[in-house]
Amino acid sequence: MRRVLHAVAGCTLLTTMTACAPNVLSSNSSRTDGAPSDFGVPISDAGAVDATSIDAASFDASTFDAGAVDGGAFDSGTNDASLPDAGALDAARIDAGPVSTTLGLPDRPAPIIIPDIRPGLAPLLVLLHGYTGDAAGVDAYLNITPQARTRGIYVILPEGLRDSSGYQYWNATSACCGGSPDTDDVSYLRNLVHEAIAHFPIDPTRVYFSGHSNGDFMSLRMACEMSDEIAAIAGVAGADSPAATPCVPSAPVSILHVHGTNDSVVRYEGNGLYSWPGAEEMVDRWAAIDSCTPGRVSSGPPLDLMPGHAGAETDRFHYEGCAAGFDVELYRINGAEHADAFSSTAWGGILDWLTAHHR
Repeated sequence: MRRVLHAVAGCTLLTTMTACAPNVLSSNSSRTDGAPSDFGVPISDAGAVDATSIDAASFDASTFDAGAVDGGAFDSGTNDASLPDAGALDAARIDAGPVSTTLGLPDRPAPIIIPDIRPGLAPLLVLLHGYTGDAAGVDAYLNITPQARTRGIYVILPEGLRDSSGYQYWNATSACCGGSPDTDDVSYLRNLVHEAIAHFPIDPTRVYFSGHSNGDFMSLRMACEMSDEIAAIAGVAGADSPAATPCVPSAPVSILHVHGTNDSVVRYEGNGLYSWPGAEEMVDRWAAIDSCTPGRVSSGPPLDLMPGHAGAETDRFHYEGCAAGFDVELYRINGAEHADAFSSTAWGGILDWLTAHHR
């Protein structure tokens, strides 16, 4: 199997869903803002990734050196040097639009988005979609890749496997969210991170996860399972392990949790039926893990992250006295539902929060 380079102007799965995929509405919403369709119909088909591929051998050499991309046959079982050489990619510029290349195995590829600026070793973000959603949907919902590219952040956009109903999911905890309990998403995502670090100029001390709903559940699972490798996570509308199976990480991880108080899917106060903790209980847990002083304190004036809510709707809280270099914070979005729309720049500030942390 040959590696391919994706060079797409304006659209496909990378920056916006306009003219890329039907903007299917969530089953619990009448929105038209492109929010991910948790507990509804997937926004787009994960197969669209390969459909936009451009064979590196036929790529216009006047625009990009295809020889730097095609390293020969790819051994699907290893992190092979047939991936694009990081130095060659760094020197190249494609003005047509976003650039990505593909990580992972042939039966489960994941694009990695290459940033516009690469001044040296760069941070890496893994962005995870919610249950029934896909990578394109969560990327558009949070407007991640356009903001990450200008900040010099590599972004991996993996897809979950499909359950018996055909919906994509992550095997995050026993409480969320369907699919086979034997699916080893932890190993899959860990291997993507290691493959990216092996082939691109990525700083291994600045690895981050983020996600929405089931993607946030999975990000928190990764923070527990890869606590010695992940510097920080920032997620929205998810929850941590059930109380009966608490996370026991081997090292502290910085946590920023974002949650709407009117979330009717993953309730802010928690859910006794599925045993997942509420938002405040969860950040209290991580504050203890990170050796913070008990008790949340205000982080200053509220933020205006959601244009559909009047005024500055988001209260910020943090913990003091945490282990050196680590932080635990809660953004409480007053009145927000499970997938209310963020402003186009809201997650730019959260990306800045993430990249300020390192191991």
